[in-house]
Amino acid sequence: MYVRLGRIRNWAGALRLAARAGGWKLRPVVGTAPSTLIRPFDAADLLSGVYALAEQGEQWQRLMLATVDDLNAAARERPSRRPRPLEEAIEERAPGFARELAAAEGFFTGPGTLDDLPSYLARTTPPPIGDPPA
Repeated sequence: MYVRLGRIRNWAGALRLAARAGGWKLRPVVGTAPSTLIRPFDAADLLSGVYALAEQGEQWQRLMLATVDDLNAAARERPSRRPRPLEEAIEERAPGFARELAAAEGFFTGPGTLDDLPSYLARTTPPPIGDPPA
């Protein structure tokens, strides 16, 4: 789980650096209806939207570390008791966590390989690379 969260959390730092390098200011977008955004969207809008999800990874990381600390404290108090699984303890604190984590991973990792991409973009098989479109 630590590695899964780390992959998402690392995006937050990369997006902060990208925004700083481009001179863009990240702004809160959680709870903003996309229809209220001014069009066309600029790079700051795009980075802010993706950053909101990456920032959630940082919050999940803090949740996981606090949960581990609590589980370790409980284990020290009652060493003979079998420790609760981390996933179970986190799910109790944040219902739906496993589902949300999987959705975030899907967002950041995309559909898989380039070979998988056509199945996400169209129901028909695209022509082989190099052939002119029909």
